[in-house]
Amino acid sequence: MESVETLEAAITESQCEVIFNLAGLYAWWAPDNGSFRRANVDSVRNLLAAITNVQSDPAPRSLPKLIHVSTVLAYGRTSGGLTPETAFTEASPAGPCSSAYAASKAEGDRLALAAFQAREVSGCILYLACCLGADHKLVDPRRDVMRIAELISGSVPATITSDTIFTYVHVRDAAEAITRAAELRGNDGERYLVGDQRLRTQEYYVLLAEVSGTPAPRFEVPGWAALGWARLSSFVATSTPPVAPADLVRTAVAGTLLFDAAKSKTELRMSYTPVRQAIEEAVALIRAERAQQGKL
Repeated sequence: MESVETLEAAITESQCEVIFNLAGLYAWWAPDNGSFRRANVDSVRNLLAAITNVQSDPAPRSLPKLIHVSTVLAYGRTSGGLTPETAFTEASPAGPCSSAYAASKAEGDRLALAAFQAREVSGCILYLACCLGADHKLVDPRRDVMRIAELISGSVPATITSDTIFTYVHVRDAAEAITRAAELRGNDGERYLVGDQRLRTQEYYVLLAEVSGTPAPRFEVPGWAALGWARLSSFVATSTPPVAPADLVRTAVAGTLLFDAAKSKTELRMSYTPVRQAIEEAVALIRAERAQQGKL
């Protein structure tokens, strides 16, 4: 994704009909904050340029449709979203983002949306809720942003913002929504919010405890205290990620973020899997991997 020429050659040689852009850096901390821009902004700019260059090629060919995949966190602290009655929609204006990851994704999204609206490129954008399920990222501590493996091992002593509500989506539902958006005709420039399973943070921990048999964290740290400590630990961190990165705590402290998934249900005909099933499959995968590695 770092070279327009490489991307252009790949598009031309593959003769692909659809490009799924899931490339990006999803993390709460990185040794070099510039890596977020390179992965989530510059890569989008390069891909759009490559597609545009292929379009200008005199050789006749069908042009690929771009399915740009993002995160609901890119909407930031938009208007609404604090209650089910005021849940925001695709048309809601974006607000300030709480993390370098979300801010960089939002910037990349704006590039894609501008290209779609100018009809320079054909495609649409999907904004995914927090993904759960049998996802192999969960067994990689560097990529497990949901911290499920740590929670079921009992290594998370305390929580923050237990009343905050987030929206979740099963990884299979996310993949299905992406596929359906690619197959749907006439949706250039459209945006879809994907996922509808809502849980308070405390409910999330309780459900995970029920499924895994590991007690939920017993203590809650005030948001202001957690954020102060997280900022300090992130500031002094070098090559090893802090236990609670500032961006993670800042996102949690920012509070409830609810959206209306009606458009994805109507236009993409999505029906969402219960969050308990997603958590059950996540726990089963983690335990199977640990058993295979001899860690159980």
